[in-house]
Amino acid sequence: MRTSVCLRAALGVAAILALAACGAPNNNTNDGATPNDTASSNDGSSNTGDGSSQTDSATGADGDPGVDVVDPGMDVVDPGMDAAVTDGGTATDAMTADSPTMTADGGCAAGTADCDRMSGNGCETRIDTVLNCGACGRACTRRNNANATCGAMGCAYACTAGFADCNMRPDDGCEARLDSPTNCGMCGRTCSGATPLCSMGMCVGMCPMGSMRCGSACVDTQTSVANCGACNNTCFLNNSVEACTMGRCTVASCLGGFGNCDMQNANGCEVNLNESEEHCGRCGNRCMGGANGRASCNAGTCGLTCNIGFGDCDRMAANGCETRLDSVMNCGACGNACRMGQRCLLGACR
Repeated sequence: MRTSVCLRAALGVAAILALAACGAPNNNTNDGATPNDTASSNDGSSNTGDGSSQTDSATGADGDPGVDVVDPGMDVVDPGMDAAVTDGGTATDAMTADSPTMTADGGCAAGTADCDRMSGNGCETRIDTVLNCGACGRACTRRNNANATCGAMGCAYACTAGFADCNMRPDDGCEARLDSPTNCGMCGRTCSGATPLCSMGMCVGMCPMGSMRCGSACVDTQTSVANCGACNNTCFLNNSVEACTMGRCTVASCLGGFGNCDMQNANGCEVNLNESEEHCGRCGNRCMGGANGRASCNAGTCGLTCNIGFGDCDRMAANGCETRLDSVMNCGACGNACRMGQRCLLGACR
């Protein structure tokens, strides 16, 4: 019995020594690979030889050939459409090759833009006007007694005759009358004397022939906007730069975005050219509707407002809103395709 116990103990010690000599199981392979090698592919996809990272597929660096890449801040354009920036960040659709306002590379020519986003009529809008100054719909704001123009630096203002911006504040326009004894002919020129008078930009002792005294100014009531036909009869016509012609208030010009389409002085520039479907962008430019839609005018450019359930998916105004939006290919919106097995119900894939 004692001999048997000792034999089993010897065998146990031998087994332990044998296991120690062989060593514990090693997860590393004999080729020297690290324990993490099994997580990396042998083709080096996690770090390619050309230096591209494994996130290329997520960021689109190699790119889907059917999708254009646009700069951050640009409007999203349809896949396959080029983006042409002409107005400081607004992306415009690519135009047809025969459009007169296109450049050789398919973008809009300088001073034009595709404001209605309809490829059929090219770059239809000039963006060097007071209605669209440097960008679609960017109208020059009104300033008192000033005419607005659009130049290379944006909206510019010139005071109408007889007025000046003496306080150099844009919010009140050209606030100073230059027929007053405190600003006689120019800002800060003050007339002295017991009864100071200003006539035609000069300090005088009495009003010359052809003018009459209105307060402390000598004015020609036939031409004075502030005293048109009589003292203190100031011309004010809606949305207009006023003039006084033969003692009657008339429209010298319209403020940006408005038009004197009925050619009547009494109601000034009565039409909002940014919104009028009868006079869109200019007097007499009537917007035309189309199938399943009605005409609209936005920022002085004609467009279409589609009836519920229809869309202008081909961006061609001539055929109206041609697409029904209750199909699996255009469900609720142009290009909104339902997944396989879904139906389009009430404008949503279900």
